[in-house]
Amino acid sequence: MAIFGWKKSTDTSKDGAAAGGGAGGAGTGGVGSGGTGAGGFEFSPEKARRWFDHARVSHEAGNYEYAMTCWLSGLRFDPGNLESVKAFTASARMYTDGNKKASSRELQKAIIGKTDVDKYLTALLEWACKPIDPEYAVAAAAASAMIGLSTVTQWMLPTTLKVIGSDPKPRKANFVKLMEIAEKQEQFDIAVTAGDTAVRLDPADNKLSAYVRNLSAQSSISRGGFDKTGEEGGFRQNIRNADKQRMINEAERTGKTESGMAGLMAVTRAEYDANPLDKPTIKKYANLLLERRAAGDEDVAHAVLLKAHTATNEFGFREAAGEIKLRQGRRALKAIQVTMDAGAGDEAAKANFAGAYRAQLELEAAEYHERAKAYPTNLAIKLELGKRQFELGQYQEAIDQFQQAKADQKLRAPALHALGLAFQAIEWHDEAIDTFRLGLEGASELGELAGLDLKYGLMVSLQKRADEMKDVPSAEEALKLASNIALQQINFKDIRARRESIKALVIRLKG
Repeated sequence: MAIFGWKKSTDTSKDGAAAGGGAGGAGTGGVGSGGTGAGGFEFSPEKARRWFDHARVSHEAGNYEYAMTCWLSGLRFDPGNLESVKAFTASARMYTDGNKKASSRELQKAIIGKTDVDKYLTALLEWACKPIDPEYAVAAAAASAMIGLSTVTQWMLPTTLKVIGSDPKPRKANFVKLMEIAEKQEQFDIAVTAGDTAVRLDPADNKLSAYVRNLSAQSSISRGGFDKTGEEGGFRQNIRNADKQRMINEAERTGKTESGMAGLMAVTRAEYDANPLDKPTIKKYANLLLERRAAGDEDVAHAVLLKAHTATNEFGFREAAGEIKLRQGRRALKAIQVTMDAGAGDEAAKANFAGAYRAQLELEAAEYHERAKAYPTNLAIKLELGKRQFELGQYQEAIDQFQQAKADQKLRAPALHALGLAFQAIEWHDEAIDTFRLGLEGASELGELAGLDLKYGLMVSLQKRADEMKDVPSAEEALKLASNIALQQINFKDIRARRESIKALVIRLKG
């Protein structure tokens, strides 16, 4: 129905529209909520937000160095904003990929100072410019932990462990330091892994070996929650009170029967009414509504999520609400399609479907446009936005999105294929040919179907150029591609008919 198969679910929105909230500003750990924080810095999310807005615009414009400066300037006022830390590292990755002589020296001017926050930002910058350097990775995690940024530190730990583990000459000191940081963050699995590696590097260190054994035992206890028996958040959190647990177990056993779901919904609704700004409760209530699927439940969930977005300014809630509307639209479109198929040949039904199809495309394009603004470094969203713009005939806008998306190695093949089709649509055949060729350079790493799509696109563009320019070599190359595709998969698209038409074109041009 659509060239890009846009109706399929993507990684950017999980099936079921689980209520979000993960896109907003992250917690700041030990940093205060206003005024001057520990270390003599000024904590101001408002000032930070202005810098972050500048950073997003600069990143989208391809000015990655200035984007990094803006991210750092904003993080001085809100150092624990995890999403902005992630966005900063994404800008840094683009900056270093396109600048082999990239250095942190010029960028350090944005963070001149002697506060603990300045030291943290300096460490973050140095690691961002040299992400596989184990010393910088450990230093960044240590600096984050030192000023109490637990959310950021916990995000850094798995990557730091991977970096120091990939060091050709691993150093015991790096693993010991990471173990200490992870233990304080109560990330015991990472702490034990780092400690075990340190012990393997120095088996004679009996004191370290005993420490890691005790740490491993602590990890097991912590996972079970037995160290907090009787406390909120400890073992009793896993069983709660008997009545509530009974309803939960009943719902799980019976596949959430009507009575079991009613009881669970009553408890959850009461929790939400008592604390409508508690994020976990909001997500739980919205997800339960979507799971129950009674009449009007989706609309209630949509309203709950939009209210949460307004109250918290976290885009994840807005995204989850938008996904509900998209899903409703897709269901309505499917119903219209069924009606159209039942009345084969009914022009009114076809026109109705075409109108509904375009309306759904416009709705999805608008939704992905908002997501692209909220997550400027998520190139998968840009790819999805471009696909919908292409379907709407907005080729110039789609080309811009595809050109950005191809910077992500995981998206490179589909982005180049889509970009080639967009150039093809505006009859820029030379550009389309170059784009398809670029995509085929990595064909050995692609799946068979992706490779065939690129070959087919290149073949069509060569055919069109040959026809317009009366170019025999282009026609002959197109014919070779057609034969190659037919040998791989004889029923691929219209390859049989396409091969015959290209063969006739070669004969005509040579004749």
